Amino acid sequence: MSLARKLALISCAAWLTIGVASALLIVDSGVDGLASPSGDRTRSILAAIILPGYFIGFALIFWTRNGRRAGEIDERDKKIERRATEIAAIIMLLTVFLVSIGLYDAYLDRGAVPVG
Repeated sequence: MSLARKLALISCAAWLTIGVASALLIVDSGVDGLASPSGDRTRSILAAIILPGYFIGFALIFWTRNGRRAGEIDERDKKIERRATEIAAIIMLLTVFLVSIGLYDAYLDRGAVPVG
């Protein structure tokens, strides 16, 4: 397995785990629970869940930089990296769109979505 594929799998596994844990926490506390002043603890836990993903991302950037210097990354790996970025952008756009539609549907009867 090439270095680029290995790094992509590590990144995917990390962010998938973070995403599932975040979703479970948000579903458990509810949107109102996150927005209220009593949700400080929940927001702190959510931040603590997301923070390791950024550390892993920075570590992977340095690992990639060292791999380029060592000659472990070639044109195929750059193509994989480009394709993975395209897929990640599409997934992120779809997620934001679907969450927005879900919030709209959930609060349609109330007339407005809570600001928090």
